[in-house]
Amino acid sequence: MNAKKLKKLRRKVKLLQVAWLKSLLNKEEADNVNLKTIDSLLPKQTHYYGMGRLYLSYMTDKWIMKILKKYPDIETLGELNDINNKRQQLQRNNSSCMNI
Repeated sequence: MNAKKLKKLRRKVKLLQVAWLKSLLNKEEADNVNLKTIDSLLPKQTHYYGMGRLYLSYMTDKWIMKILKKYPDIETLGELNDINNKRQQLQRNNSSCMNI
């Protein structure tokens, strides 16, 4: 992927994080969330360990970039959530086939 496309995708990361965090908080607290304060409000833990593997935490910069590189047409939080739900469903289906 070329540098111009990556630059556009990197700009989307913070906007998606702000929208996600605002959706979790009540109205008063959501008013304090903006592009300048998002870094201090997000958790510092970027990875978690589970089932013998190391995974990227949800809605971190790297996690969003990973999704945006595969689906660069994502513009809203709803689209991101839809794609994430589809990916999780596929992973569940694949892991259940392996258990048989």
